[in-house]
Formats: sequence, structure tokens, C-alpha cells
Amino acid sequence: WDAMEASRKIISANWFSAFGFLLLLTLINLAGLLVFCVGMIFTIPLTMMATYCAWKDITGYGSDEEEDIVHHLVD
Repeated sequence: WDAMEASRKIISANWFSAFGFLLLLTLINLAGLLVFCVGMIFTIPLTMMATYCAWKDITGYGSDEEEDIVHHLVD
């Protein structure tokens, strides 16, 4: 439950940009689907990498200082 609450707090601060980002990724995946599903081989890993980079950017986790993720996200 704590993880869901932390996620809600993070996304509520950046709701429109998160929605636009996910909409863009959906459109990219649909374009890959239209290319006889072969494009999905490239767009799905791209989507996964972009989502991870966005999460890392928003949370700031994984920087030089090591700290507990619970304290980092929920403060």
C-alpha cells in the first residue's frame, strides 16, 4: 500500500506530463503494430527503456548518494 501511495503522490504532481508521455508511447507502439507487427520488436523495448528513464528522472533514484528508496520517495 505504501508503494501505491508513493506512486500516487509522484504522478499527481506530474499528471499531465505523465499522461502525455504514456499517450506518446502508445502511439509509437501502435505505429510498430501497423508495420506487420515486426515494428513491435523495436517499439516495445524502446517503450520499456523510456519508461525506466522517465521513472529514474522523476524520482531521482540511482544518483550518486545511496539512500533508502522509501525515505527518498515518501518524504
